[in-house]
Amino acid sequence: MPTHGPSTNQEVAEHLLIHEQSAHQARMRALDALTEEAISSGAYFDHPDTTETR
Repeated sequence: MPTHGPSTNQEVAEHLLIHEQSAHQARMRALDALTEEAISSGAYFDHPDTTETR
């Protein structure tokens, strides 16, 4: 690969996919952390869409 970055459409697509996957994983980790925080603080309670309880 050239030092100035990806040059072919395939290389660009692969590069963007890697970034998209990394961003998705970061969002999932953040959501997991927020959910865990809400559960542990008691802010998460019975809701029609879930069976979780305080």
